[in-house]
Amino acid sequence: MPSSAHPRSTRRGARSVVLAVVALLVLAAPAMAAPPQLESWHRLNPDPANVAPEHEQLQCLPGVTWVCRYDKVAEAGFHWDRTIAMFHGTDITAVAECPDWFPTEICEGTEQVIAGVSNFSLAGGGAFRTGQALIFTDGDGIAPLYVYWIDNGFVCPWYESFADALAANPDFSADDCIFAP
Repeated sequence: MPSSAHPRSTRRGARSVVLAVVALLVLAAPAMAAPPQLESWHRLNPDPANVAPEHEQLQCLPGVTWVCRYDKVAEAGFHWDRTIAMFHGTDITAVAECPDWFPTEICEGTEQVIAGVSNFSLAGGGAFRTGQALIFTDGDGIAPLYVYWIDNGFVCPWYESFADALAANPDFSADDCIFAP
């Protein structure tokens, strides 16, 4: 007759293995489900209607739904106010069409398009809502990101750092947005 100790030790061994697997899954789960990384983009807005140029910032959390926050960075020598916006959008790369008036290099360099709506709260009061598309490019001779103001018919370049934005327009003289004819 078999010893009763053998099945008990097998049960203990199996239980230990199960507990070890569960512990590994619990430890590995946070790494597998890591949150998306915050992406930051910068723009020099040389708009002559402003008191001075502005350092604009766009911070995005990519995902099934992209969520981005627009604001301005307070920096010496640059205009700053409390205008902010929130963007919510989704990937439309598969169906996106490049407007006829866009420069060819933007259309040919497009790698991803996120379309959605931005809700702006203006520093001086008031608010507005507008359709926008984030156009990510290969960055080959062009900015790595363009924000297309769909409802207003213009597109502006954005860069991975403010230093890159300054290098693209060092004397603040060029309005680097492209407007529909």
